[in-house]
Amino acid sequence: MPKSFQRALILIVLAVLIGSIFSVPTSVSSAAAKTYRIVIPSIGVDVPVILARRTRTSWSVARLGTKYAGHLQGMAYPGEGGNIGIAAHVELTPTKPGPFVNLNKLLPFDEIQIIYGDITYRYTVTSSFAVKPTELAAVQATPYEVLTLITCTSDGTNTARGRYALRWIVRALPAY
Repeated sequence: MPKSFQRALILIVLAVLIGSIFSVPTSVSSAAAKTYRIVIPSIGVDVPVILARRTRTSWSVARLGTKYAGHLQGMAYPGEGGNIGIAAHVELTPTKPGPFVNLNKLLPFDEIQIIYGDITYRYTVTSSFAVKPTELAAVQATPYEVLTLITCTSDGTNTARGRYALRWIVRALPAY
């Protein structure tokens, strides 16, 4: 084997070895590459879930529009055991309903499905209630797996500044 070929081969092997040691990830997180959907058969919801980034005081949901729900950054993912927070708009305008327009119609024992990767997680609604936007207990970490869905209320509490006075919360536990 010619020496120049041997040197080239050695350089290629070294480049591969060094590249594997100092490789740069191609995605921000493994969660970003997974299929992530929320399906609520009883109210006709079936939308993709994208990341809702944490802001200084809340989460940014502006880019969700009418076609997406948002996983609240920093909260647990399905199967991790913890509080999974997913938000979506109730409406963008009175003529543009959001994915969670009928969230307040969910009843105890209704099923919610979260498709995450190649696994479908099933949850059973346990409660639903309204809270002020400043009440954060529903989005606190939990030592057990719970699904928390959040939207604005659709009962006319929209203030003059275009903000909703209350948030609608649905809690669901894993259906084993």
